[in-house]
Amino acid sequence: MEDKIIGMIVASTNLNPEDIKYEIDMINLSSRLSKALTEKSLKVYLFGGTALNKGFFMDKQRLSRDLDFEVSRSQPFKSTALKFESCIIKAGYPNIRISENKNSYTIYVSMEEPVNELKIDLVPQQNVIKPIQITLHSILEYTGIPIKTVDMASYPFEYLLAYKLNALHRRMLYKDVYDSYTAIQMPFDAVKLVRYTALFGNPKLIAGDIIYNIENGKYDSRDELNYEKLVQEKYRTPLKNMLYEIKSKLSMYYKI
Repeated sequence: MEDKIIGMIVASTNLNPEDIKYEIDMINLSSRLSKALTEKSLKVYLFGGTALNKGFFMDKQRLSRDLDFEVSRSQPFKSTALKFESCIIKAGYPNIRISENKNSYTIYVSMEEPVNELKIDLVPQQNVIKPIQITLHSILEYTGIPIKTVDMASYPFEYLLAYKLNALHRRMLYKDVYDSYTAIQMPFDAVKLVRYTALFGNPKLIAGDIIYNIENGKYDSRDELNYEKLVQEKYRTPLKNMLYEIKSKLSMYYKI
């Protein structure tokens, strides 16, 4: 993509040019990988922050630097991870490195921009949830740049939000705050959200711990600087404002 076009996107979004180039690479990889996974009939499901952002947040999405997949319990984890690795190579990305342990398989993929490397995490499926097909969107398409359509298997919105709230409960990172704040303002089935949250623990305890941490300032505001630049300027909201909104919504939905 010409520097002039990237400059136009930067002017429209106030995002860093290098992050824009990374986004372009990520969309290209996702498109090719989706096709390869379909041909291999692998049952892997995109989840986490990237699924929420690219699947549901539309132009409010933040940029991300990784892809997270769960491997269906119906398939052996290690052999599926190796087949997934072969799909990446088939998609045209042969320069990879691997880090693995018993419960995870991480693939670092060298992208088209030499300085970029995409992290792909594969883990065993945590909960058996009926998957859905989502279409991945990019910030680029909202600036008038045509992108490739990418469809991937993922999970319902309420489950992805419950998963993100559980992450927020554990670590209170800015990206989890932003994702939770953006998601919890969207229309969804609150009964389903609470039911899915119960798959990760007691819903009221999870929500209560998040509220306690917010009230007692148990978050690292310095982390805000690392991730805020990945959000379009018009959607950047002060961290404390987002936390206040999350607290208000959790109190309502979880009846705390």
